[in-house]
Amino acid sequence: MGSYDVTLIVTNANGCIDTLVKPAYINIGPNLVPSFTVTNQAGCFPLSTLFTCTVPGAISWAWDLGDGSISTQQSFSHVYPNPGSYDITLSVITTSGCNGSVTLPGYITVDDYPTASFTLNNPVGCKPHSVTFNNTSTGGATYSWNFGNGNTSTAFNPVNIYSSPGTFNVSLITTSPNGCTDSSVVTSAVTVNSINASFSATPRAGCAPLTVNFSSAAPGVVATTWDFGDGTTGTGLNVNHTYPIVGNYNIQAVITSSTGCSDTIIKPAYVRINSGTVPYTVPDTILVCTPPGAVSFTDPTISSTTWLWNFGDGDSSTIKNPSHSYLIPGIYTVTLTTSMPGDAVKHLILMQS
Repeated sequence: MGSYDVTLIVTNANGCIDTLVKPAYINIGPNLVPSFTVTNQAGCFPLSTLFTCTVPGAISWAWDLGDGSISTQQSFSHVYPNPGSYDITLSVITTSGCNGSVTLPGYITVDDYPTASFTLNNPVGCKPHSVTFNNTSTGGATYSWNFGNGNTSTAFNPVNIYSSPGTFNVSLITTSPNGCTDSSVVTSAVTVNSINASFSATPRAGCAPLTVNFSSAAPGVVATTWDFGDGTTGTGLNVNHTYPIVGNYNIQAVITSSTGCSDTIIKPAYVRINSGTVPYTVPDTILVCTPPGAVSFTDPTISSTTWLWNFGDGDSSTIKNPSHSYLIPGIYTVTLTTSMPGDAVKHLILMQS
């Protein structure tokens, strides 16, 4: 490899001699391995790319583009209209007469567009609702999910939990190895229902035996299972239950909606059953002077809802804890009658003032 001088010495029959020297007359180039560049080596069909031979001193180019197309130009653009993998062959001749050829297998890759699609196993449920998404896409390498409730995923078959009720659109973007994309959007793909259960009881306090009406009737409610707190249960939207024993009872209701959702509510000490009589110790005689002769009275009962005080001097009151002034000196007997939901309860309180 290099440049070489050539010398010729000629002698005739009479012995005359002549010498001719040609410097660098022979040039031997290096072993030629053609090189080239492209603007796009991979992408989606139709893929357009610019081929350029980078061999210095090249005067002849022969390209085989792998799809049946050829070229004899140093630089040119070519469009691959179909997906596939294409071998590129380039043969070059230089000004020094050197020639060489190179073949690059699968040098150009043209992707088909993927197809994004999916199914889901349980599109309707009650919060919190877990949905498994089944990816049925083809031609994809990566996946981007948007579940419509602020959650996303890049898993192939993801699972998403919907914590709030509503109707949700779900989208999937599928990307091929070389960046080709397709998307699928399913409107109202997931429906999540809920139930905001509640119940009431009337009356909630009274004397044993007390019959209480429980109600869970509300739009969309179809069934209720009750635990009355005294070891008994019941079913129905409106039920009556009788409490024969004094006590405070925790009430539990399991309420089911027409969409299959259920909710459990527990109300501690929601029902209070009192005795028909209240033990009460008569206080000592209260001594006051007139004027003003003012005395404050306190109701000792629990859960009473009405009061009738008789102060013994012809006056009375219907408030719970009244104050009364005696204008004339004397001895007075005070009584209190109270009642609560259910049977009336009378408490005789003997007070002397």
